[in-house]
Amino acid sequence: MNDLTKSNEIGTLIMKGIECWLEAGKLLVEVLDNGTTMDQVSSDSGISKDMLTRFEQIGRNDLYPRLLASTSIGSGALKRCGYSEQKQYCHEPLHLLMMHENEVQTLIVDLDSLTTDQCKQVFANGHVRDLGEQRAYLESKFESERMTKVAQIEDGTGYVLKGANVIFKKGVSMNKNDLIAILGRLK
Repeated sequence: MNDLTKSNEIGTLIMKGIECWLEAGKLLVEVLDNGTTMDQVSSDSGISKDMLTRFEQIGRNDLYPRLLASTSIGSGALKRCGYSEQKQYCHEPLHLLMMHENEVQTLIVDLDSLTTDQCKQVFANGHVRDLGEQRAYLESKFESERMTKVAQIEDGTGYVLKGANVIFKKGVSMNKNDLIAILGRLK
């Protein structure tokens, strides 16, 4: 058997396995819905309750089977989305909005290639953000970062104003008028 044939066989076996997972999930749901407890199924099957819980999610169409075996950051985020989005983005790449100065680009990114920061941008509250939501997320993030930088006023006086806080440098001494002036600058 050559490598191409072996690769095809690997794919076929994995797909059969996923189909078996789906069947096992549906069977588990049927058994649970008939009154058998998860503890009983775990004891009888020798499979942990944690694993059985995942198969119950598969059987109830709460978890797309392919996500069960994936450990990527993107897959972890997608697991919190609805079943239809899980199914879609296991097979299709995601659109990722990139903004640099006044230039906006859309990248096509595979689920398993997303970084942690990109996942925060693409996924929100159990759904995949569309490009408009991603833009709002990025603009909000950039504005928040800009405001943090503006709030950190360094003026050579031995202290830094950070929002409503004053951070004094070591060894700084001030008189009453200096302290009153600082209080006047706080937000």
